[in-house]
Amino acid sequence: MKLFKRKKSHPEIIQPSGKQIVDSKEIDAEITKLQRYIYKRPQNQDTDAVIAHINKVRHVIEFTDEVWWKVMYPACTHPDATLLQWMFVQGATYQDSLTKAVLSSQIRAFEVIKQEIAVIEVILKHVSGHERQDFLDRILNNACWYGVLYAVEYLLSQGADLMWISDNGKTPLDNARIYGERFEDPLLYDLLIAYQERKLKKLGTKKYYTEIDWAGNHCYKRPN
Repeated sequence: MKLFKRKKSHPEIIQPSGKQIVDSKEIDAEITKLQRYIYKRPQNQDTDAVIAHINKVRHVIEFTDEVWWKVMYPACTHPDATLLQWMFVQGATYQDSLTKAVLSSQIRAFEVIKQEIAVIEVILKHVSGHERQDFLDRILNNACWYGVLYAVEYLLSQGADLMWISDNGKTPLDNARIYGERFEDPLLYDLLIAYQERKLKKLGTKKYYTEIDWAGNHCYKRPN
């Protein structure tokens, strides 16, 4: 997965104009197509091309909060921090369903994790107080469940709570233990225990991404 770079300035805020789609089924179908376009980028479109395409749709559909939330989702699952920031500038607002989109990529290469963290950094600029803390804690819970070491380290540095209790009664630390048991890889759990007991000031996880995949990305390699 490539890093997406912006080359042009942000377009002006678009207001619906011309012939607008008003039928709810047609609107839903158009939004679904747009979501797929943002996520799949069928011709490997860069961020500028995606923004231009979104603006075409904005000429025929009113972008309510609900519409923005739906198109923000693939900007998180196919992590593109520049696109997500543009959406916020254009009027999108944070919605807690985004916690399910962040860190959802099945690609666990270090380079992709950095893109996912960049998305998290954008969201953190637009939330505050309890909402910010809740976002951090939920994402940490996900990161521990999936064993994403580098993301766990970043989230802890931002104030995420290792002992936050989720709806199922589990904490991020519990999830790290469960991950270790599932995959017979206790490294994350052991690092977090040492961190919790203040034997470690930071986790130092970057050094574990030493395996090179077919695309030249750095992937996690389990220690012997």
